[in-house]
Amino acid sequence: MAKKKRARNPFYVLLVPVGVAFVVTTFCFGLMAFQQARPGATPMAEQAGLMPLLDRHGVALILVEVGLIALFTCGAIGTDEYWQRRAAAAKSEVPLASHGAEPAERPVKESPAGPDERIAKTGSATQQVEA
Repeated sequence: MAKKKRARNPFYVLLVPVGVAFVVTTFCFGLMAFQQARPGATPMAEQAGLMPLLDRHGVALILVEVGLIALFTCGAIGTDEYWQRRAAAAKSEVPLASHGAEPAERPVKESPAGPDERIAKTGSATQQVEA
């Protein structure tokens, strides 16, 4: 039997790379600030790579990342129930018969009260079938 793929909230997938980028950016930004605080440090304009970029655009980059994290987090929280209901609906689909195209019979769900008590409450068996 093939294992069914679980429905995932796409906002969680978006949160992972943005979160990793935020962690890398903040660590590099902290390292840059630590290096600049040292006496006799080389100015960032004379260096190459990520540090001069963070020196010029670091605060804006961190603010954009924080904004994206906030947006994706709100999206994940807001749509979580939708994705759970969708996964539950996909899980409860009627399975097809082994070789035919006819769907297999679904088991009848019993109420907690049982069939006899439902008839007694409704007064007739025909009302039970309609319910």
